[in-house]
Amino acid sequence: MITSFKIFESENNITIPDVAWLYLLHYVYHGKLKIKSWATDNRMNGITCQDALSKFDCVKIEDQNYVSTDDCVKIIDNYFGSKNFKEAVNSQKKLEIYDEEYRNNDVFNRKYPISEIGYKLFIRFKNPNIDNAFDKIQEMIRNHFNSQLSLKQILEKISKMRQIDKWNYKTAYDMFDGNIPEKITIYRGLKNEYDPNYNLEYSCWTTSKDQGERFAKFLFSGGYQFKPKYSNNPTMLVSEVNFDDITVFIGGDESEVIMKGDVEIKEIIKVKI
Repeated sequence: MITSFKIFESENNITIPDVAWLYLLHYVYHGKLKIKSWATDNRMNGITCQDALSKFDCVKIEDQNYVSTDDCVKIIDNYFGSKNFKEAVNSQKKLEIYDEEYRNNDVFNRKYPISEIGYKLFIRFKNPNIDNAFDKIQEMIRNHFNSQLSLKQILEKISKMRQIDKWNYKTAYDMFDGNIPEKITIYRGLKNEYDPNYNLEYSCWTTSKDQGERFAKFLFSGGYQFKPKYSNNPTMLVSEVNFDDITVFIGGDESEVIMKGDVEIKEIIKVKI
């Protein structure tokens, strides 16, 4: 498994970029790549397709194509396979060393994001039910954004969707660059003074202080505004919660999270306009 990292180099001089080519051939392109189009392509960390695939007995040449056999599956699993979802997500950070040139956005070199292979292998090809669930969660989150209101029926539906716990972990993992803190500070911007007796079954917060202040200060009409409109009494609530207490970790540009039930308030801030 990739977590051990003991097989970056094998007796046959097989490397991670080599197996990345094998993954692309067998899974992404369904076992067939045209030699004329792919042989000299070097998007896998500078390793060419022909050099990589020539190392594997499970790859044959048929009718001017590289063709993979089912024997490739065990090799790919050995390098990129994961025992569970969290291990698949965590593999991204460990493989980032192969993405350095790709992350420089050098479009001319067409570098492939090798760090994503373990994760994509797990959810798209080994567990497509997770990938399908994530698509449905994303659609519900779009409905939440488009409503421009924190509608209980939408928030409740998102919170009860299948695989929401995995969605939360992956979204937080990406936002915190692989280091999810045990305690997370969250902020909630209010347009008016805080009423401790006003309880919501679901409430929307953000992990960004700037976003919390923004929601407190400004009134949003949903249409084009020629100048900012300010709220009368902008107030921001601050809380500190355990990651596992977050009902839905939406993330995105607004770093939004959804909490269910009462949230202990750590601080109340009057926001200056």
